[in-house]
Amino acid sequence: MNRCPHKTVLVCTLLVIGSAMASCKTSTSLKMTDTYPPTFTFHRGLFTEVNSFPLFIVEEIHPDNLSVGFLQQRYAKNKTVWKIVPDPKVPHAPELDKLPPITYGTIPNGFIQETPSTSTPPPFEPGKVYEARGAYVLMPDAIVRFKVEADKITPVVIPGQ
Repeated sequence: MNRCPHKTVLVCTLLVIGSAMASCKTSTSLKMTDTYPPTFTFHRGLFTEVNSFPLFIVEEIHPDNLSVGFLQQRYAKNKTVWKIVPDPKVPHAPELDKLPPITYGTIPNGFIQETPSTSTPPPFEPGKVYEARGAYVLMPDAIVRFKVEADKITPVVIPGQ
């Protein structure tokens, strides 16, 4: 006979809460549509502390970097095709929670385009692999690779991700 049913209930409750918390997403992720041009949406994890948004970048991945994870790349070989950052004239950096979906080539309110500096970004070339991401150090799971095939965006697996 169990003399301390409160302890059993407490232990079971703590196990359930701990399991639920462990299964919750704690980081920020990036999703994209499969239409051309792609639209990217950041999703903030339930327990993530990151809410600032310092940049969004799209790079053409050099073939030598296709078989390695993000941290193993030789970054100088990749080519930045589009980069947007918060407009320094706006008093507060955009919050991740309030960030609208970002469509490639369309500059959201509160942002400026750094790359390319004088024109619209180039169209994606079929067969080439691209990578879109936020600031890796703040949101390492907010990264996607993709390629274009017949005006459809196809995800590409990132090794080790």
